[in-house]
Amino acid sequence: MIRIGLECAVVFLLPALFYFGYRLLMGGTVDATSGQAKSVSDILDEAPLTWLFALGCVMLLGTLLAFATLQDDSVDTPYEPAIYKDGRIEQKHSK
Repeated sequence: MIRIGLECAVVFLLPALFYFGYRLLMGGTVDATSGQAKSVSDILDEAPLTWLFALGCVMLLGTLLAFATLQDDSVDTPYEPAIYKDGRIEQKHSK
């Protein structure tokens, strides 16, 4: 359950991570008037947080919908695990 929560958090935060990475790479961390480096709070004040939040929600919803629709729902078929045979591992699939 924790893994699923962490995966959702990472997908939700991806737009913000890309934005701040872009700002760091493109040199947008220096104040044009004083020539000094901007603090983290200055960068957060300038960030389009509403758009980053909305884009994170859209990406998370799209990811959850994709996993819900593309996942195999073979609940009624028995599972056969992989076996070790003749020095090799043979993958078994659901019947």
